[in-house]
Amino acid sequence: WPGQIKPGLRIEAIGDAVDLLPTLAECVNIPLISQKPLDGRSLKPLLLGTQQAWPDRFLFHYGGRAKKGRKGPALSVRNQRFRLDAAGQLFDMQADLGQERDVARTHPEVLKSMQSAANQFVAELAGAIGPDNRPFPVGFSTSTLLPARDGKTTGEIQRSGRAPNCSYFKNWTRKGDKIFWDVEVTQTGDYDVIAYYACPKSDLGATFELTFNGATLQGKVIQVNDPPLRGAENDRTPNRGSESYVKTFKPMHVGTVRLEKGRGELALRAIDIPGNQVMEVRLLNFMRK
Repeated sequence: WPGQIKPGLRIEAIGDAVDLLPTLAECVNIPLISQKPLDGRSLKPLLLGTQQAWPDRFLFHYGGRAKKGRKGPALSVRNQRFRLDAAGQLFDMQADLGQERDVARTHPEVLKSMQSAANQFVAELAGAIGPDNRPFPVGFSTSTLLPARDGKTTGEIQRSGRAPNCSYFKNWTRKGDKIFWDVEVTQTGDYDVIAYYACPKSDLGATFELTFNGATLQGKVIQVNDPPLRGAENDRTPNRGSESYVKTFKPMHVGTVRLEKGRGELALRAIDIPGNQVMEVRLLNFMRK
């Protein structure tokens, strides 16, 4: 955008990601047609220096509903000077950027105002955000991935890390255990099923079954894929935390299955386990034919 914003411009007013849409829209003269109010504000006047006085406002950072061990939702409220965190602590961001000193007692009116704004924000969201029980769609595109990240298990099957992202399922050692996803098939059709797996030579020969609303497909692990775990060589401490190590999983063409449009549980179950385990599972790929 040559010649519009002065080089070296410094803006003291705080901004947020929610400001990007209204800012860019105004800069290129595109009208916003959203039926819902926007939390953001166009920063164009600040960028062009056409407005010096900038009214203070509250910015909300919302990380979800209250979880176990947490008193309330993961919500932070910020204005130009102060931040209220999820624990009810108040910090002076101009004097204490590291948020080490709670100043709630010395600024009770600010605390009260921010708490009121936080409560109103959560109340407004409560009517718009219900429990997220949406299924994972299969069939909108020709290829749909169902990673372990989005799956659940029963029995002794384990996730490779505490965090679901980039994880895989292991310790699949019992016939009664299963790996499953809540899915909705959007188009009836034939689907090629590819499983990305790992299995040592000693555990080859396991058979398993994929099921969905009466449809079944059986597969057998016949090829070795026993790659090493990677990631530890890049860690700076022995404790990796919640993230999983990774390995190179190999695609296995399980077969073709006819899936009818509709919602249901898509599950993997063991039929026979001649070794110590069925296999380790990273993801399933459904290729609509």
